[in-house]
Amino acid sequence: MLPKEILSLEGEVIDALKIKLEYPMIGDKHDLLKLAYKNAFEYAYRKHLESLSVKGFTKKDMLELLSLLGYQAINHDLLFECNDISHISGNHTVASRSIIENGKTNPSKYRKFNIKTLEKGEIDDFASMREIMTRRLKEMEKTGYIPDLIIIDGGK
Repeated sequence: MLPKEILSLEGEVIDALKIKLEYPMIGDKHDLLKLAYKNAFEYAYRKHLESLSVKGFTKKDMLELLSLLGYQAINHDLLFECNDISHISGNHTVASRSIIENGKTNPSKYRKFNIKTLEKGEIDDFASMREIMTRRLKEMEKTGYIPDLIIIDGGK
């Protein structure tokens, strides 16, 4: 059974259904629509986040991500590297690299790097990331092996 009335923030009137299509700009109907939109958005967002935490990453997901970014896989075994910087109140700055290979984490290839270019007590995540990425690029030149994607956790 078709509804007698449809509220919409956007859309086109469908004359064939003979349904009154309203676009309320003010008032109770507009407020109701905004609330419904907000609830639907929050529900979808929450479900998406839940799916990320529960769902395992697959090789297909990796290929899809590369496709969305406009790239093609360059290696037989798909390899994503994820890099991050951490420190304790500006001391003991380290970088870490985690690896996703063919849709599975590979802890045996995880790496931890001491940051060599910062003064003691200095906090500079950008300089730290520049250092480890420079070191990584030199390593790639040496080995000839380039990952399909390098992800940098850059904070803000």
